[in-house]
Amino acid sequence: MSDGPSHRSDADQAGAALDTIRQAMEALETAETWPQARDALETAGLTRRLGADGMQRLADIWRGRVCRSLDDSALAGEMRFWSEGGDLPAHPDGFRAPLPHDLAQEAIRRGWVVSALNSGGWLISPPTGRPITLPARR
Repeated sequence: MSDGPSHRSDADQAGAALDTIRQAMEALETAETWPQARDALETAGLTRRLGADGMQRLADIWRGRVCRSLDDSALAGEMRFWSEGGDLPAHPDGFRAPLPHDLAQEAIRRGWVVSALNSGGWLISPPTGRPITLPARR
């Protein structure tokens, strides 16, 4: 009874998965926009290896990166867009826009006062200005 070939195969698969993740993260780091990142992933043959779930996770990471790059005023402005009934088709960045959940997570990371609402949204108090009611998502 030998676990050799099976164990080797599992190790090879794990190594390949880690290599795919490493390459994908490098593509995210070097890209200036999500379309550039997506094109780099496609060119490297990573989109197929990552699959839909992996690509969605990378998009989530990208949106978090976008949120972290916003100063306090811009972050509050993004929140106001959503609180005033904005949606993805109306956003200047379209479907690449940071989502309310991403914005709320960034506010928490910055230490802003954030209260979860029963509706699934958030009441957020930025450092300046009045509180913003952020919907769960549109």
